[in-house]
Amino acid sequence: MSAVPELWQARVVPLRHRVLPIPFVVLNSVAWRHLNAFAKAALVDIAACYDGTNNGWLKIPPSELARVLRTTGRRAMTALDHLERAGLLERFGWDEYRLTCFYCNRTGAAPAVDPFWRGNRSG
Repeated sequence: MSAVPELWQARVVPLRHRVLPIPFVVLNSVAWRHLNAFAKAALVDIAACYDGTNNGWLKIPPSELARVLRTTGRRAMTALDHLERAGLLERFGWDEYRLTCFYCNRTGAAPAVDPFWRGNRSG
């Protein structure tokens, strides 16, 4: 059995050659600063699944995310909801997502122009 969580396996680029694609503009945003630790950890795990060709097809079942984050399914779902409300994720169906800071390979949508809200949203 591999030491790498199932969530990260079977990607196009071998893990040893990959970098974590979270742009500085995200890390320096109001949205990021307002996220709790579980939502930030969830975004890191989701970004680890992105290989440059699968944005919009990032399959993240809440149960698997909960296992990777070592938390409850409810907390994992809440983290995903916070990421969506912050504009950092877009959901397709039940468990497929897009990182809004990159082009969507599924729909061809451009990166969000101002994805990292400046308003007074709860989250």
